[in-house]
Amino acid sequence: MVRGNKLDKVIVVKLGGATLGSHDTTIEDIVYLQKQGRPLVIVHGGANLVTEWLAKQGISSRFVQGERVTDEATLEVVTSVLAGLVNKEIVAAIIAAGGQAVGISGADGALIQGRIKDKELGYVGAVVKVNPAPLLALLQSGFVPVVAPVSLHSFDKPDTARRLLTLMAIM
Repeated sequence: MVRGNKLDKVIVVKLGGATLGSHDTTIEDIVYLQKQGRPLVIVHGGANLVTEWLAKQGISSRFVQGERVTDEATLEVVTSVLAGLVNKEIVAAIIAAGGQAVGISGADGALIQGRIKDKELGYVGAVVKVNPAPLLALLQSGFVPVVAPVSLHSFDKPDTARRLLTLMAIM
């Protein structure tokens, strides 16, 4: 368990979309470490599932230097898939394996705040500020936070721009 407001002992696990649904032991390992009292934060991706859902919606994917260009329609699907379906599947898997987890996105509790990384990429963000308070609250309560790569569009935001950004670089 995390004491005080220190995150220096926390293990951060990057869970890639390719791991989801595979036959590895990642979820079981996470639960094992949690039961040993090790504080963990899971940050996940899910780009392959995003591509699949974009295709289902008739939205084509375009990439620039390996990063998905995220227009408004793409942002809606990315947010829905990552902060919804993928995030909740990971949370459900941890709970089914005997652990305790809560799914959040970088937008929740202003956890991750960013700005547009490159105008050519659309609503793809670069992290500017991290507020650890939501993670600390969850960790101190015995939960593994499962964080979806969606942030608040908090810096240099034009009045008409969307309030969310994707963080594709961590996917």
